[in-house]
This record gives sequence, structure tokens and C-alpha cells, in this order.
Amino acid sequence: MYSLTYELTYELTYSLIYSITYSLVYSITYGLTYELTYGLVHSITIVVSVVPAAAAAYVLPCVNSARTSFSIFSIFFINCTYSACWSSANAPVRLIITRGSAGGVISNLITLDMGGTSTDCALIPGTNAILRRETVVGPLTVKAPSVDVRTVGAGGGSIAHYTALTNALRVGPESAGSTPGPPAYGKGGKLATVTDANLALGYLPSVLLGGKFKLEVAAATAAVEDIAKQMSMSITDTAEGIINLVNETMYGALRLVPVEQGYDPRDFALVAFGGAGPLHANAIGKLLGAFPVIVPPAPGILCAQGDATTKMSHEQSTTYINLFSTICSEELRVAYKGLAEGCSTTMKKSLVDENPALDVSYEADMRYKGQALTLTVQMTASDLEKETETLLTELRTKFATAHEQQFSFSLGTDIDLEVMCLRVKATDASPEVKIQPIEDAPGPSPLETVIMSKSMITVNGEQVEAIFWNRDQITKKGYKVVGPCVITKMDSNTLILPGYSGEIDGMGNILIRPIDEKDKQWEEEIIHTPESAKKYVEENPIIPTLISSPAIREQQDEFNVIRNPAGSMLVGQFGTIEEGDVFVTNDVYQTKGAVSHLNDVIVLLPIHHNGKIVGWAANFGHLTDVQGKVPGSMSINASTIFEDGLQIPSVKLYAKGQYNQSLVDVFCRNSLAACRTAAARVCELCDRYSTEVYHAACDSLLLRCRTAISELIDNKIGTERSNFTDCIDDDGNGIGPYAITCAMQKVGSKLVFDWDGTSPQSGTSIYYYLSTPMFKIFISYFLLAVYDPHNVVNDGPADLIELKIPEGSILHPVRPAALSCRTHLLGRVMDIIQALFRQRNPAFRSAAGFSDSPHLFYSGFKPTDCHCLFPAIKSIPAENIELYFPLVIEANESVANSSGAGFYRGGNAQRTVYRFLCEGEVSIHDDRWLTKPWGVDGGEPGTRSRKGTYRNHSYGTDKEEHEAIPSKCDHICVKPGDVLEWITWCGGGLGDPLTRPPEIVAKEVHRKLVTIECAAKNYGVVVGENWEPDIEKTEVLRKSIKEKGKEGRESMTYKWGWAEEGGVESLVRNAEKKTGLKGPTPQWEPDPYGPHVGLPYVKEWFSRMRREG
Repeated sequence: MYSLTYELTYELTYSLIYSITYSLVYSITYGLTYELTYGLVHSITIVVSVVPAAAAAYVLPCVNSARTSFSIFSIFFINCTYSACWSSANAPVRLIITRGSAGGVISNLITLDMGGTSTDCALIPGTNAILRRETVVGPLTVKAPSVDVRTVGAGGGSIAHYTALTNALRVGPESAGSTPGPPAYGKGGKLATVTDANLALGYLPSVLLGGKFKLEVAAATAAVEDIAKQMSMSITDTAEGIINLVNETMYGALRLVPVEQGYDPRDFALVAFGGAGPLHANAIGKLLGAFPVIVPPAPGILCAQGDATTKMSHEQSTTYINLFSTICSEELRVAYKGLAEGCSTTMKKSLVDENPALDVSYEADMRYKGQALTLTVQMTASDLEKETETLLTELRTKFATAHEQQFSFSLGTDIDLEVMCLRVKATDASPEVKIQPIEDAPGPSPLETVIMSKSMITVNGEQVEAIFWNRDQITKKGYKVVGPCVITKMDSNTLILPGYSGEIDGMGNILIRPIDEKDKQWEEEIIHTPESAKKYVEENPIIPTLISSPAIREQQDEFNVIRNPAGSMLVGQFGTIEEGDVFVTNDVYQTKGAVSHLNDVIVLLPIHHNGKIVGWAANFGHLTDVQGKVPGSMSINASTIFEDGLQIPSVKLYAKGQYNQSLVDVFCRNSLAACRTAAARVCELCDRYSTEVYHAACDSLLLRCRTAISELIDNKIGTERSNFTDCIDDDGNGIGPYAITCAMQKVGSKLVFDWDGTSPQSGTSIYYYLSTPMFKIFISYFLLAVYDPHNVVNDGPADLIELKIPEGSILHPVRPAALSCRTHLLGRVMDIIQALFRQRNPAFRSAAGFSDSPHLFYSGFKPTDCHCLFPAIKSIPAENIELYFPLVIEANESVANSSGAGFYRGGNAQRTVYRFLCEGEVSIHDDRWLTKPWGVDGGEPGTRSRKGTYRNHSYGTDKEEHEAIPSKCDHICVKPGDVLEWITWCGGGLGDPLTRPPEIVAKEVHRKLVTIECAAKNYGVVVGENWEPDIEKTEVLRKSIKEKGKEGRESMTYKWGWAEEGGVESLVRNAEKKTGLKGPTPQWEPDPYGPHVGLPYVKEWFSRMRREG
């Protein structure tokens, strides 16, 4: 399949792949044949064509069934366009991503569509909805255009629950659904929901749907009371807490929609629809500062109204990968002309008109060279007539403006731009549908005779009298009602809070505004949940999309932190701190391991509010190269940190706002932008709640996490001592294995981790400087992941966890030890953590995982440029690699039977075959080539990693020139035509393989993850020719295997795979026979050398090991 990339054009390649996948999936799923020659998705990656093709084939019968029963001839797609009904058969995937909101997106607004289970949010700057070109559905990314609607699990049926461990009230994302539904519905539901809280507070009338549906007030109150008793709070306080939490959830989602596009939500109006949206709209508008809040005449059917008034249109696109430096305008005109003609042909057929009036728009998806993010730039027909230089200058200006809008910066003209995709859209240009205005009101306020009732409701802990209005009776232009009041209608209810008014406009919308203009700004109020202090931190998505470093772009090797004013983890080395200062460092030793190697650079921004520090924002990011001794700056043979690369001590990028220009040019484009985003969010929280409340919220988050960890240590961890030893196989210089040993024991109210027995530091860069604060957060995260995964993890429990790490060991090296290749130890520490906890509590059971970040660097020169490839554990689309680097991915696949067998089997190994097209050098960092990832509780160990080269174009021939490659090495010279084969190791198994459900094993045989022979041997499952398990034969085979008394099936011990190989010494001795590589020399045989040799721990370790071996 990959040869297609080189034999055909992108257009032909991906249309063909789409068609093949579509037909194949349709055939497998439905047992029928269906031919499709229409290629929907245009992308540089094969997988992006395969996923929507498979999704389209899967839903095609449903789409066909629906469209053939329609009496109309058009379909509304999720990218907010109409197309003819006949065309939906060729693009069914565009119908499946979302529901509801696409038709409810109208002009110049933030939209809120709140239903029973979720809330959808979208942004419309001007008159056009923002589109996204891909949507994540579960683990898959479907490349299909759709309105950029964000969904959160917050609806009228969202269930409220209290977690005693962390003393936290949470709402959603679980929903009561329609059955049994909220207790208020009287269908047997027992769990309190948002609807019940609204009813308990008096915000809902006792009957809905025009009197046809009676609400059970007593049942709703009882459900809320159940939570109130657990929290020792009143029913109304608890109900308000539920409402405030769901409002915060929606606010967080709504706020992200404009902020991620570079807009201030306070510059927008908020439109609320859906059955539950109007009830929460006023409160959310208050949080956003977005006014007026608009409630349409029929909120429940606004989407349908949008569907009915949207113009028919058609869009076509094509992959067009070119740098600006190689583009000419004539080439663009030809490409756009072909797309425009295709759109025109489709529209003529759809509109049944040979000469339809059409509006044609032109777009190009562009990005800075090497970025992962593309931005869409609009063009007109007149733009395309311009000369190349003029056209490209205008496109660059438009792109820079869009980049500035979204990310607050743009790069200079010396950075080349690349165009990835061209797109044309043709829209019906017939007159707009006109909506009749409503009649004028006879006066400013409705008559009291149309008041339905008056009753007490609870707002901010106080009982106030609210008027209930019938919306049909007050829908006349100019009528104004004042809160507190509730406007009821058959499909929705609108709550107007005290201090706000609702005015009816000429279209029948309710426009909610604050009576006093100052209420448009955030006001100080009691913070009801510490979680709201973290809702506004959206810097994480910024970094991976903007950075050109492959380690961040593809591997997401970065993370962001907000600290309280103490900044206890990292702050303390910077001297005086003034407003406007920004700091940067990558010094591992100075930060005591908070930064783990020189490639990881941290930017820190002290957050000032009204002249005082209220917190710190930090961004970690892996830079691909920091001028170390090898490309990528991660040499296994580095013996000192000076060979790792450039060391940046703790210095100021900015001092009182005055900056170091050369450093700022490097960092402000990305890391600093993220920090400033975080700082802005924190300051907004301080404005909204006050600095004192923000600090109290931070303290509450720290205390909550500490309380939870304390509870777990006291009640879930016994006093017995846990011990575990793992290892990394070698150090790249033929010495190894290196032991990582840890003992864990509860002492009083603390957990103590003692790393005594861990190997001393070596002569290469395998060390991992284990940061004490970071390790304590690891432990907290691990514990809470089992018992309360929704809790905020922080260093609140720091005083409950104690570390003892011997100085001079591989986890506490002495300067100037090299640190660049620390990922082997870092990952292994994670495995050890779960192994220790498993011994104390079965809830933490897990086998050895893919505990590393194996990677390779391929560097050199090609005719037009230099290159440095850095792929790591994440599977990067082959086409992305082939686009930028001189190589071909011959294979990228899972390896059958490689995973450790178990009730839960390990993940399969990944096999990748690289064919190099240019001369260069390769550096490799990997492990587990000697020892196997262990299984547990009867699970089998996984398989080892393997790497090798094939020289002189011999791969795939009868005379392959294969050579095994060590797991850690630099300077492997490759020539054009040479091939590197890399097979990763895989995870061990957990639990008895003979208990794994036969149906799952058979499915894995069908997916080629397990062979038929391995299914029988390891799992005792007999798989028939139709990929179905033979249950009768399986039972007989499993009984036979059990009767043979295979050891370890029911064992609670770890299985390393050493026993069948004669133990560790035999394993090392026979390594070459087993792996093709010579076994390593024990660390204690050669004399140690370095700054650590005089340390007591190191001297005692060598003395003991030379005695005992």
C-alpha cells in the first residue's frame, strides 16, 4: 500500500485507498458487495482516509434506509450545509458525528444547547460558524468537516454524586437517561440529577409540557436530601451546589470555545436553546460576561429551524502540499478551477437548475513549515487573478493575522509556509428566507392578569418570591419582565435571576440583560467548588499544535503547571522576583530533578495580580536538539552533562518586563505563550472571586488531595513491607544489568520508599535524577487513579510520602553525570510503583508495561536540506514521516503472539521497517532486549525487543545481509537502500490465560494479534474456520492443560521468563544465542570511575556485590 504514495498522485492514492477500505468494511460488516469510487477525504495520511471510509461503510445502510424514506430531497450535514439527498450516499460519515447543534448555529454568538445528557457549545464570529476538519470519536479521529461543536457531559439528567474519600460533590458525566430518568419524572429513578436540583430550588413549575407531565417534587427533594445528609448540608445548599457545579462545567466548555480561537467571550452574546438551556442561561451568561443572553422563541426546535433556513451548498477539496517558495499562482488557479467546476456540477444537479445563482468561496489550509496545526485562509476569485508574489504576500498576511488572533503571535517572513489542502465551496445564492416579526406590545410590561403563579425560589442561599409567566402570553415586542421570574413554555423554561431583566425583541426572542451595567463584570462571590479554580487553564492544546519540535508535535512530550504563590516544587533559585519577570532553565541538578534532562526546558512565569504574586505558571517542553554531542542531544555514550548539550542556568528571559531578545526569540513563540495564557486565566479567577478566595481555593485543593491520600494510606495500605527489583539491561557500553530496587512500608501515617540496593551510577547517560516532589505526585496520582480518578492531583500530600534515594545511585547521580537517556529508568520506576502497591492491595494489580520511551534519531543531509527524525513510542503516520524525511516506511504493524498471555493480555509489539533514501547516521535508545517484561498472577511475560539492519538493498531478497543492533548505540552509518527493522517489546500478561473469554481470543485471532496455534497453546482456545470459538473443544483443551499442572497459572508471584532460561546468570551467558548480542558484563567487575566513587553507599555496594555476586 505504501508504494502507492510514490507511484500515484496524492489525489489518486487516497481516493483509491478510501474506495478499497469502504468496500472492504461494508463487505465484512454486512456480507454484501458495495462499490464506491468517490473519495471523500483528502489528507496526506493513509490512516486519515481509512478511518472515515470505514465509518462511512459502517453507517451506509442506516443512511440509505433513512434517505429512501424521505419525501424531501436534501440532507443537512454536520458542517452546517445542505446537500441533495442523493449525495448523502457518497458521504454518509458527515451525518454521524453529532446531533442537534449544527442546525442551531446562527450568527455572531456563542451557542449553548443543553439537553438531557450533554451540552453542546459553538462559536460564530461574524456570520460564519467555525468548522473543524476532524473529530475524535472514542479512540479514532474521523477526518470529516463539521461545525466546531464542543460537547460536555452536563445535562438535565446528569447525576450528582458525593465522594467521601475526597469530600467532593460532583455532577456528571453519568446521566440518568430517559429511563429511569430523574426521580422527578416518577419512573423509578433514585439518583439526584440536575433536574431534581432545579425542582428542589423552585426553578421548575410542578407540571411540564403544557400541563401533560406532572413532576414529582417529593421524589426530587428526597434524592437531593440523600446527598445533603452525606455532606451534612441543607437540601437547598446541596441543590445550589449541584446547579453551580453543572454551570461551571458548561462555563468551562463555553469559555474554551472562543478562547481557543483567540476571542474574548465577553465580546459575544450567548444564545441558549435545547430543553434545559434557558433554565441555566442567565447564570452562565453572568459567568461569561456575555450579554445579551438570547433565548429563541422555541428553544427546543431551534436546530430544526436552522435546518429549514440553511442554504444548500457543496464543498470539494484536494490535497496540495507545497511550500510557498515553490508555488506559482497559475498552478493554484488551475487547481481551484477544477474544484469549482466539480462543485458547480453537483449544485446544478442538486438544485435542478442548469444556471443556478451560486456564491463560490476559496480556502487554503496552511501552516508554518514543520507545525502540526493548519489554519484556514479565505480567498476570493479576484485574489486568484493576482500575480504570484502579490498573492503569496496577501496569503501570508492573512495567515499571520489568523495566527495572531488564535495564538497571540506570528513568526517572521523568514519562516516558510506550506499549503496542505485547497478547498472550494459553492452555496445557493437565492434570496434568504424571511421570518415574520411579532406584533408590538401595548406597553412596557405584561399585565398581571397573565401571571401564572407566584412562588418562593432559592437564589444564593436566600428565599425570594418569583413570578411564573406564560411565554405565549407575553411574546410581544417590547415587553420586559424583571427577575426573579420564570418564563414557561411547553418545550422549555427560562429562569431570570434577581438583578436581570428579560425583554422580548421583534422576532420573539427573550433578551436577558443585567439591570445595572456593572453587573456585566464578574463579581466577588463565594466559590462553591475548588474545581472551578482549574477550569480556565487551556494552555495544554497550544503547545503540541504550534511547536516544530517533533518530540512535542508527535509525542506530546510537554506539560503545563500552575502553582500556588509558594511555588514549592521549582521556585527558590531565582533571587528577587519582580512583576514582569520570566524565568527559564533546563538545569537538572539545580532543580533537583524537576527537569530530568537538558532537552526538557522549563519556562516559569510568576503570576502577579494587583502587585502581588498569586501563583506561578510553568511549561515543560522537550526540545529536539540542545547542541549535544549527537543530533538530538541524547547520546548514550555521553559521560558528562557537558556532552549532553547546552545548560541553561536559572536566568531571566524578562526582568521587570525588559527582555533578553535572543532568548525571547526562542521561547516566546510557544512556551511563553502557554504560560501567559495560564497567567491570564489565574488573574481572571482573582478578578472574579477575589485573590483571597483564589488562595483559599488553592489551599482547599491541596487539603482535599492530602486528606484523600491520608485516608488511603490509613485504610488501604497495610503495615507489611513491600520489596521489588527491576532492571535495565545495559548502559550501552556492555555493562549491566542495572538494578532498580525499592522497598515500601507504612510508618505511622507516612509511606516510606527506600531505594537502597539500587545500582550506583555508571559511565553513560542512563541516569534518571528522581525528583522528590515529582515522585510524590506520581504516588498521589497512582493512588487516586484507583479510588477517585476525578480528583485534582497536586503536591498537597507531600508530607505523607518520604523518599530515601542513595546519593551516587542511578536515581541520584552526582554532577556532572550525563542525563540525556533517562527514559529507561523513568519508565521502570513507574512499573516498580505499581508492583509495590500490588503487594499490599490487589486493586493495583498490573503486569510490566511498555515502561520506556524508545526512540531513534536519523540525521544527515539531503540534496535540499538537513534533517533529524525523532520518532518515539507513539505511532506516527508513515506519510508524515515520509513527507519530511528521506525514508520510506516499508511496514508499520503489530506482531502476532508477542504479548504476554493472561486474562488481561499485554499489548502487542510494534514492528516498523525504515528504508533510508539518503546517507546518514542513526542513534538508538531502547531496552528489554535481554530481560522480558514480567507477567503476574499467572500471566506470561512479554517478548523482548529486537533491532537489526539489512545492508546493500538486501531486505526482502533471498540473500539478506542482516546484522543485530544493540539496544543503545550512536553513530550507526546508513546508506541509501539500507533498512532498519525495529520490533519493540510488549507488555506482560495479568491473570490466568485459561480464563480469558474464548470470544475475545477468537476475535484477536481474526485481527491477527494472536495466531490460531498460539490461541490453543497459550489460552486453550480452539478457533474454527469462521473465526468463532469452538466452545466444546475449548473446554476439553483447557481441562487438559490444567490437568498437566502448568505452574504459575494461579500464582500471585511475578513471572520474568528467567526460570525456563536457567536464571539470570544463564540468561546473560546465553544472550548471544538467544538475541544475537553478547551478554553484558556485571557492573561490579570493572573498577568504578567518577565523582561518586568515594561516597559511602557506592563503596559499600561494590564491596558487597563483589563478595556476593
